[in-house]
Amino acid sequence: MAHLEEENIDGVTVLHIRGNLMSDGLLGIEPRFHALAQEHEVRIVVDMGQVGALTTPSITLMLRTTRAVAGNQGRIIFANLQPTIARMFACCRLDLVLKFAPDVAEAVRECASGSQLTGASRD
Repeated sequence: MAHLEEENIDGVTVLHIRGNLMSDGLLGIEPRFHALAQEHEVRIVVDMGQVGALTTPSITLMLRTTRAVAGNQGRIIFANLQPTIARMFACCRLDLVLKFAPDVAEAVRECASGSQLTGASRD
């Protein structure tokens, strides 16, 4: 099961996910994603550095949350992806839809400043 820890850095909600995002792992994080997606102009960074695997339902959650956040004039950036996860997103072309940053600090700066990243990393 995945565990979720939350902190606020410079007005940005940072969600640290630990564990695999398999179907049963979503139970612990899905309600918080849904709640944040309803907020107006929310700024979210999702730290995925401790996520080793994910499934289609977790990708669906990410896409649905991203769409809802954007619809409410907010911003969400996924950060610190393990190489295998980043490759999977790139192979599925999700790097064209989701925003990524190489680490949490850069993602927080981008969210706080209003700039937007695209692609699996910004090198």
